[in-house]
Amino acid sequence: MNHVFLKKKNQLLSDLKILAMRHNRTYYDSIIPFVENSDDEELIDMYLEILNHDRKNLVQSRQALKTVSQFYSLIS
Repeated sequence: MNHVFLKKKNQLLSDLKILAMRHNRTYYDSIIPFVENSDDEELIDMYLEILNHDRKNLVQSRQALKTVSQFYSLIS
């Protein structure tokens, strides 16, 4: 794996861990192993894009579930 991919993956994992502590802990905890085991750069990029798009809303717990539904749509 290249350095850029690992950097993106580590950033995503860091963001997910923060969200797990702040919001819907069970959901975000459950997605962390999925990301850790992924070698698909496209998938990691999509997750990062969703997080970056909703970053302002994610700091408020009432808005955090919007991103959860977007993650579910990617996995399904």
